[in-house]
Amino acid sequence: MAGSAKGIKTVKLGLSVLFVTAPLWAAQTQSAAPVSTAEALLIETKIAFVDTGAVLQNSDEGKKAVSEIEADAAVKAEELDTRSKELQDLRAVYNQQAASMNEVARTEAQNTISQKERDLTRLQEDFNDEVGRKRDQLLQRMAESIRIVVEEYSKENGIGAVFILSPGMPFVGVSVNITDQIIERYNQKFPVPTQN
Repeated sequence: MAGSAKGIKTVKLGLSVLFVTAPLWAAQTQSAAPVSTAEALLIETKIAFVDTGAVLQNSDEGKKAVSEIEADAAVKAEELDTRSKELQDLRAVYNQQAASMNEVARTEAQNTISQKERDLTRLQEDFNDEVGRKRDQLLQRMAESIRIVVEEYSKENGIGAVFILSPGMPFVGVSVNITDQIIERYNQKFPVPTQN
């Protein structure tokens, strides 16, 4: 057992040294032996990250579209609030008068309340679907434009791979985060027409 554990440590140490010294070895042997394409890509590839959500929210087109969606949502939310208040008022009246109502009037009032609850639920679902559909249309419309801008920027700056920055990533340095540059380039390439 002791001999095999010692052998494992030696192998681990040998692999660590290989990984640490491999770039040095490649640099030393570059003039002596040609470097393969895969090694050259590994050595010279620059990577970057872009937060597409930030591009959507902070580009001029994204800001305009989001404000339009929010304005429409505010109108719909006001309608939902009005209907919800009407339903609350109807319930309050029913709760106050239910004891004095005859069976037929109580059943009619309960049916009216149930129908208004269903209508309100349906209206909320339609509202959520509409906002989601508009958001998805915005994403689809802008996604291709973002891809074009990222591709052009990457080619011009020698970036071999661009990854989508997500909230779960522990840390991405400023030097590899190109979100601000993409927003600036996006605004230049796809300007929002001014209204006269």
